[in-house]
Amino acid sequence: MAERSKYTLEPSPLPGQQKDKDQDKSGSHRPSSPQGKSEIRDVGLDSKGPKDEQVFDKDEEKTLKQFEFYHGFLPREDLYILVRNVGDYLLRVSEVDNDPTKIRREIILSVAIDVEIKTISEAEKAAEKAQDPSQRKRGKLKNVIVRRRRNKYLVETNRLFDTLRELLEHYQKTPGKLNKFVFALTNPIKQQPWEFQHSDVKQGSLLGQGAFGEVRAGTLQLKTGETVDVAIKVTKGTSDLCKAKIKEMMKEARLMRNFKHKNIVRIYGVAVDEQPLYILLELVTGGALNSWLKANAGRVEVPDKTTMCLGAAQGAEYLHQNRCMHRDLAARNCLITQDKVVKISDFGLSRMGTHYQIRTAMRLPIKWLAPETITTFSFSLKTDVFSFGVVVFEIFSDGAEPWEGKTNAEVKVHITNGEFLTLPDCVPEALRNFIDERVFVKDPAERADMSEVVKALEQQVATRPSEGGWFRQRKKNSTNTDEKTGLLSRILNPF
Repeated sequence: MAERSKYTLEPSPLPGQQKDKDQDKSGSHRPSSPQGKSEIRDVGLDSKGPKDEQVFDKDEEKTLKQFEFYHGFLPREDLYILVRNVGDYLLRVSEVDNDPTKIRREIILSVAIDVEIKTISEAEKAAEKAQDPSQRKRGKLKNVIVRRRRNKYLVETNRLFDTLRELLEHYQKTPGKLNKFVFALTNPIKQQPWEFQHSDVKQGSLLGQGAFGEVRAGTLQLKTGETVDVAIKVTKGTSDLCKAKIKEMMKEARLMRNFKHKNIVRIYGVAVDEQPLYILLELVTGGALNSWLKANAGRVEVPDKTTMCLGAAQGAEYLHQNRCMHRDLAARNCLITQDKVVKISDFGLSRMGTHYQIRTAMRLPIKWLAPETITTFSFSLKTDVFSFGVVVFEIFSDGAEPWEGKTNAEVKVHITNGEFLTLPDCVPEALRNFIDERVFVKDPAERADMSEVVKALEQQVATRPSEGGWFRQRKKNSTNTDEKTGLLSRILNPF
């Protein structure tokens, strides 16, 4: 059985440091959210009173969807982007437990408050000022649970409302006071361009599935009315592990919203108004690059492979220009279109910034890692460049796994000793020299950046075949038998 390509790296924690924390290079711990946890579980209601009603039905879901500022199951991590200034607010829901017989959810009012305001009169004056955008100030996010008791809605103990709409209309006019803070609903945050309704999506054929969800082809009606083909990631599962995976997927979607480039898989957005959650991506019909290369082995010419390398390099260059480290560049994490355009995908390990230090044991693809990642557990833009060199190997090797036949432990020794992959003979000489001298180098300071890689590939692509040496080299390394076999392959399985 072939050894798995990922290998667990276990860095030792620093003195006084918890082993279960990731850190960036500055040493600061990653919080669970930009401002830490702020979910309000007790808003001053009498805990000895009647029990809250949390059963959620279709009628209530229908009511919520009538509000333009209802954001469904939008993750809390997204709130810090949307609810920023004092008086900003939106409505969302959150599951509270796993009951197969009943849907139990909480309605949550997410609002930005001014922590210096302690009274209703102060809040009213601040609300008046907030009508002028220039007078608005950054607030602190609070998540207030809208309670349901005896078919009534309430936030404050002494104010009950027959409907959710009545409750919202009241607090849009009059600030509310809880036991620790005052809030005012001044500026409703409407759904964003990247938020869609499930009704905008039509599912099609199954493309793949796993423990945490499935991927389907389908169509999405954009807000412009245009319909586009999409790949739909459908999340599933209610276990803690599934919830953690869904949170990771939503984090990836949040990162991808920042990018728009022909060599980056586009994300249209998410549909979170109901469950299961959808992540809506550009449909790339050629599939994973490594699988495509294997399926078309021997039938892709060197100029096409060089152009594929250039496309992947341009995508990585764009990420680096936007201060994003991919951290997992590999052919398996690229997709290819029918027109042979390579697009980088899978941003699950990606981080914003130029350096990242891991402090916990985690499974990493050793055969794609730069030497400094293996020895110091660090990532940078330059480690992406090294991994890109392995992608070049994969493309010119028809999708073969790098270091085939060697264990991860053996590969680890080779890489840390400065012994790197040997590129296939079909790689153009100029490109081979560049990869060997500027990419597969032990010292990251001596390694090229992605812009230099792109420039080298652009020069190679611009070189006519008769001048670049690849055609003569291919002839030199081919035999009559190889040519006949290749011709027969094309007749039986045309490209």
